[in-house]
Amino acid sequence: MMPPLLFVRENEVREIEEDEHNHSVRHGAPPLVSAKEWWGRRRLRYNIGLLIAGPLAFAVQIAVVSWRISIGAIPSKSHPHAMPTTILIDGIGYLLTIAVANVCYFLGRLSEGIIQPSDYDKFRRITFRLGFWFSVLLPFSIPAQLAYFCMGHPSWQQFHG
Repeated sequence: MMPPLLFVRENEVREIEEDEHNHSVRHGAPPLVSAKEWWGRRRLRYNIGLLIAGPLAFAVQIAVVSWRISIGAIPSKSHPHAMPTTILIDGIGYLLTIAVANVCYFLGRLSEGIIQPSDYDKFRRITFRLGFWFSVLLPFSIPAQLAYFCMGHPSWQQFHG
């Protein structure tokens, strides 16, 4: 039995399990549900994932910056308005990113018409999962880059001597 996936309803898990065990899947047949309806049902789940990932990535970013300060990679004395300004800029940037992510979400539906897969259900599940996890993990690239540069260039002084 397949373990339940994050943000997947129980009936969808049953459908996935049935498809995995039933080799008479409707290959080449038109989909039972339109692309607009299938992708529309999952948009809220997608956006919830994005709304959870953003603040979590920002918390990780704060932890990485705190770590960098503690090892002297960046100066500990910063401007008093730096944190609120950073939160505001990051928040606005993330809202714009969510808007762009939703435009990209539309590409999943559009890709069906272009690619015309032989198994629509499998194509949709794979495309949704890849897009979902890419979009949810992308905000964590900022703190990952900060940590990488801190390890590669541990001294702030070498740049601002």
